[in-house]
Amino acid sequence: MSPYALIARNLNQAFRKAPVRNNAPSPAFVRYLEIIYTPEEARILAQMKGYPGFMTTRRIAGATGDSCSKVEAILFKVLEKNGVTRMGNAWCIPAMPLLLNLAAGLSNAGFDARKAGLLHHEFFVEDEYYKRYETSEAGTPSLRSIPIEKSILPGEKILSGEEAHDLINTLNHDDLLLAPCPCRTRQEALDRRQCKDKNPVGSCIFLGVSALQLESAGVGERVSKAQAIAYFDRMHAMGLVGATDNMVRDNIIICLCCGCCCSHLGGRTRWDNPAAMAPSNFIPSPSDSCIGCGKCARHCWLSAIRVSPKEKRFELDTSKCIGCGACTQFCPTRSLKMKRMDRTRIFPSQDALYKTLAKENNRSYL
Repeated sequence: MSPYALIARNLNQAFRKAPVRNNAPSPAFVRYLEIIYTPEEARILAQMKGYPGFMTTRRIAGATGDSCSKVEAILFKVLEKNGVTRMGNAWCIPAMPLLLNLAAGLSNAGFDARKAGLLHHEFFVEDEYYKRYETSEAGTPSLRSIPIEKSILPGEKILSGEEAHDLINTLNHDDLLLAPCPCRTRQEALDRRQCKDKNPVGSCIFLGVSALQLESAGVGERVSKAQAIAYFDRMHAMGLVGATDNMVRDNIIICLCCGCCCSHLGGRTRWDNPAAMAPSNFIPSPSDSCIGCGKCARHCWLSAIRVSPKEKRFELDTSKCIGCGACTQFCPTRSLKMKRMDRTRIFPSQDALYKTLAKENNRSYL
């Protein structure tokens, strides 16, 4: 088995799993790894584990037969392109979300973005890795939708972290970074971006350790909490869907998704994974001032809204609606607001979410 196939096999033992075909590493994913790592780098990483299986330099050197200094020199070189994750003197192969998006804006290494994008489509869509990536084997989503407070009906109960402004303002750190949206970057490189005339490629908002890792690799632009909120609001007003990790704290990313490019939202809009992206605990509801114009329906990525202009009747398919609140941005009378509808379990922490995903994927975590 080649070092690249060994890396793919080791990643499949991690709690997020990796792309497979016929119970073996996906050939397209193996070829993707060949773009990211040189043969010498792959030889070292083939002895390492996927996140969060950190190994010391000494332990890696013992497995490869190299000196600690040689292993460390190679790993620091890989770190420059974000191809490895470091914690002190311990290392592991990056978590799948970072690894899959290195060639789509989360590295300055100059990878062949088009070739990587074509391979990504092959293992992510054709090999149906999106099912393993978006949810656990039991259907628990790793990402959830988040509206903003101004979309929510005054007086509705809002819990900590349920809306975007609160999530950002209550962070116990100031490590926030705007970095290119990998999903739209990838589709742009393939000249397949359907929203090209509507939305910019734009950025995701990285938080905490993810922001620090990208910044150390020379990717992205650091922003303040106020700047991050202002950016979120601008993109939300354009109809993009706010999403974050399905947990109350320890969040590492806030995405601003479109239904045509996003690797998570696509499970609901393009592929057969209706559990992809957990809905928020809010749904849109019009007041009596609704004029039945239908603009909300035309701007819903999920086709969850139907409006009868003659009868001014608003109909919502709650099984499709993810409660993002993007539809409220286009209501000319501001009669459409979000009201509470409890339907999603939000995990209290990253540890709680990841342990659940690992258990449901029949894998270990820590």
